[in-house]
Amino acid sequence: MTETLLRLSMDLVARRGWAALSLWDIAQAAGLSEDEVRDVFPSKSALLQSLQAVQAQALADASIQDSPPDRDALFEQVMIPFEALHPYREGLAVVIRDSLSSPCLMGPLLQVWGGALDRTNRFWGGGLRAALAQKALGLVILATARVWVSDDSPDLGKTMAALDQSLERLLRLCPLYPDLTRTEALK
Repeated sequence: MTETLLRLSMDLVARRGWAALSLWDIAQAAGLSEDEVRDVFPSKSALLQSLQAVQAQALADASIQDSPPDRDALFEQVMIPFEALHPYREGLAVVIRDSLSSPCLMGPLLQVWGGALDRTNRFWGGGLRAALAQKALGLVILATARVWVSDDSPDLGKTMAALDQSLERLLRLCPLYPDLTRTEALK
């Protein structure tokens, strides 16, 4: 029921906007009581937490090692959530748009991609270097998300190209990722 309700909710967000959505609206659209919806999503922010769980599960299912990544592994750990969240893209596009006028949405929105960011912290062992690397990767994710929200290609080719370009800029400009090099396949 959670996945069905999540899809329905994000479809409503796509049509009505984040600010206009209420749990009562979700209940009406699902043919449930508001209490039944609250059992699944106690709040609107719980919708975004559920999306974070979707991408976290996709990352867990992938065979990404918990060691400092090479460039391909970093690309993969950022791309997997975009692929996993693709069914919710239209609703997330509205949340991203609405976050520009409601900065309080930015934190929960970034948490949707929290698995990729959390891995970065583990790779560099915490501290200032890891915190800065995580912020830099957050900017890569946001830049990629701007393309992803309108990428209608079946293979997310535009999103992958944007991610590749953003990672290339990151690696060129940011000494926080000195161990990552561009692979031969991408040269």
